[in-house]
Amino acid sequence: MRFAVKSMDELTGFTVTIFYPSAESRQVFANGEYVEYNQWDMDINQYGNVTQKFCGENRYVGVRNYLEFYITGECEIVVRPRNAI
Repeated sequence: MRFAVKSMDELTGFTVTIFYPSAESRQVFANGEYVEYNQWDMDINQYGNVTQKFCGENRYVGVRNYLEFYITGECEIVVRPRNAI
């Protein structure tokens, strides 16, 4: 899947949440560059929340099967399946 924001202000952005019907893991690319999930947060026992620090920031919550990422007008996001066990 590809996502882009058309805006007069390239820094305008928002967090996107996509719920999936299966537990297949996903990966995020911003302008063709792979972006790692946020660091694991021991307090919430999952990947850290998306804080909107940069375009492509993301996390995947496997137990609930959703992906969150931050997108602005300065990048294109591509979401692909990830090989994971």
